[in-house]
Amino acid sequence: MEHLSKLLRKMRMLEASDLLLCAGTPPAFRVQGNLIPREDRKPLTGNQIESMLNLVLLGDQMEKFNLEHEINISISLPELGRFRINVYMQKREVALAIRSIPKEIPDFEDLRLPDALKDISMSKSGFIIVSGASGAGKSTSVAAMINYRNMHDLGHIITIEDPMEYDIPHGKSVVSQREVGIDTDSYEKALLNVVRQSPDVLMIGEIRDRQTLENALEFAETGHLCMTTIHAASTIQTFERIQNMFTENERDHILAMLASSFNAVLSQRLIPDSKGKLVLAYELLLPTPRTLDLIRRGEFWDLRESLEKSTGTGMQSIDQTLYELVKENRISQKTAVKHAASENNLRLRMKLEQKPGLGNAGLTH
Repeated sequence: MEHLSKLLRKMRMLEASDLLLCAGTPPAFRVQGNLIPREDRKPLTGNQIESMLNLVLLGDQMEKFNLEHEINISISLPELGRFRINVYMQKREVALAIRSIPKEIPDFEDLRLPDALKDISMSKSGFIIVSGASGAGKSTSVAAMINYRNMHDLGHIITIEDPMEYDIPHGKSVVSQREVGIDTDSYEKALLNVVRQSPDVLMIGEIRDRQTLENALEFAETGHLCMTTIHAASTIQTFERIQNMFTENERDHILAMLASSFNAVLSQRLIPDSKGKLVLAYELLLPTPRTLDLIRRGEFWDLRESLEKSTGTGMQSIDQTLYELVKENRISQKTAVKHAASENNLRLRMKLEQKPGLGNAGLTH
């Protein structure tokens, strides 16, 4: 464990988000979204990684890995905190991808999450989705919402995660955290029994298949609040991915269910700021008569217009968020345009509303 502990300690020291351990190359740390040079370290051997694996996997986890050749786990070490580990095979050898989990759950202000989510997190019922690519901070945003609810309301919060990431202590609420493979056999079995556990809030770590989605929507429709994450690059892609889990004959029904319980979609990404650190950029879709009608009809591309024109409701498009970050000198205009949903519209807005101090880098055409 000593070799692994040293690497994890260095990971914390570097404030690295990820550590990649692969035979034939030195340990690779990802800092602020980029792998840092590793020429000064010795390549790892397959035996070294196997030794690390034997220390972190429990007996039944090792059996599952030997059968399926990949597994997700989380570990917690004194002083170092929690880490999420994906174990997989490459070139017939074991490899580890380790994600660092912050020791403390960040709050809304730390993450720069929109204030509208505070009220949404306190909802009695409904369905909240946080979407984004891998490494976009989805789990952290959900943990912040769960913990806000935990600190401000009495109730029973149940999380079902694979693996469990943040350790959420009991606050005003009772918090039951269930890890797939340790506390329950599967998402399916956990969701089958969750209503018998007197829940007020359910957090599902990730929607990976139609069955999990159907269970989540049914839970929300019965008067509970459900939060979850899904891999999708934008709000529109979030709905497209949900729709594509079902056949054409099933889609009207599932979209009607979604519209009836819909609370919010927060679609987010992490982008480099002017100091080389990562900053949150997001778009937030909320339920209005117009957006709910578009969801029911599957006309997702028209949601872009709602995001742009409904700012008074608390909604915000990714381009509006990027523009605000430029105004605050957090990111350059060039970076904003690179991540925009509509490069031309964002360029035009920055040109028309240009003020002294707007941004710190010129546009490139």
